[in-house]
Amino acid sequence: MIEDYLQSVSTYVPIRIGENYYPILTYGVGLNQIDLLDNSAITIFENSQFEAFLKSTIEPQLASLADSDIFEYGQKNSCTFILEEQFKKNDHVACAWLSQFYSTNLTNSKVIHLIAHSLEATTIQRIDQLTRPIALAMLSYNDIQIKEYGVKIIEKSVTTENLETLKSIATETEWLNDYIGRVIHDFEKELNVCQF
Repeated sequence: MIEDYLQSVSTYVPIRIGENYYPILTYGVGLNQIDLLDNSAITIFENSQFEAFLKSTIEPQLASLADSDIFEYGQKNSCTFILEEQFKKNDHVACAWLSQFYSTNLTNSKVIHLIAHSLEATTIQRIDQLTRPIALAMLSYNDIQIKEYGVKIIEKSVTTENLETLKSIATETEWLNDYIGRVIHDFEKELNVCQF
């Protein structure tokens, strides 16, 4: 009798792992389904739903803001608030999505400026650690303003690793070199690093 009931409410839900979909046998309805085989499948399903939302809803919003948002150092703009809201929902999925969105827009300087400014202005601590690869990519840009944003993002998290990164930055712009030098000095004081 129980087996008949379970069979009547069971369904295969496609779960995306990477680029492939796998059928997972579940019991119940919707996102609250109970997976009797593997509880992590629910999380994977929810993550894929959130990623789809980010791509279908948030990406177009950010693309439209790239032309109209205001950029002032240290000041949050519309994009900053949108990204912070998404990171609060699921920081790992939001970070992976943002990295992909960043990568697909490398030739769109307006979108890159929007992302760079938003990451520099955010006050959510965990974002600094999760978006470090994006900040490192910004350091290789020819656009000096993007490079400065990369430095400012790295500056928000005082670690030995970030100190070494700052020491390795090469730029021909004198004012940015001076700024990086001051940040390095502050890092060394805070980390109690001895200079010889």
